[in-house]
Amino acid sequence: MNNILIALLGLPTMAVFIYEDSVELFSKIPPIFTGLAWLLVCAAIILSFWQAFSLFFNGDVTVCKGQISINDKMYSIIDEPGNTCIVSRNLSWTDGQRIMDSLKQKAKSGDLTILVNEDNETTTKLRAQGAKILVYNGAIPKCRFTIKGYKGANSRLYIAKANSPDRHVIFRHSEKDDVTLRLAEDLVHILETKA
Repeated sequence: MNNILIALLGLPTMAVFIYEDSVELFSKIPPIFTGLAWLLVCAAIILSFWQAFSLFFNGDVTVCKGQISINDKMYSIIDEPGNTCIVSRNLSWTDGQRIMDSLKQKAKSGDLTILVNEDNETTTKLRAQGAKILVYNGAIPKCRFTIKGYKGANSRLYIAKANSPDRHVIFRHSEKDDVTLRLAEDLVHILETKA
């Protein structure tokens, strides 16, 4: 809806660029319509800034630049109280001691489920601590994510989109009826039954 509104508000601006002699065009239009056109242009600019501002300061989107920032965000997600379910390829991001300590603590308390493509040294250590490790041979999801409050009423989904190896955008989905959250939970359930 917002994209349609922006397109409609931008029509007066497009009219200026379509005609070579826009000054002559606007001099022939009654002043009330010229004022309305400029009002629409200003409204489109303000709406564009508002959308950019709200996206930038949205608590459901985090931009992490550099491996330290990515690991700090992952630690803050993992360290939240509650059951944690991680779908990962190989848990390569768990190389920091702080993250491993938090994962081991969750494993000891029975609050850690991990689905990976294959066992490795990290999964072996976490399994020994009590984590539920499931290996999903064959099907390899392209999307890796973490669900906090897994199988609970207030679950939250964190999905990382890697724009480059050292820049990730992490999206949080936490609405009770969020379709993305529900799809992730369904995928985990399917992978659990397959493993």
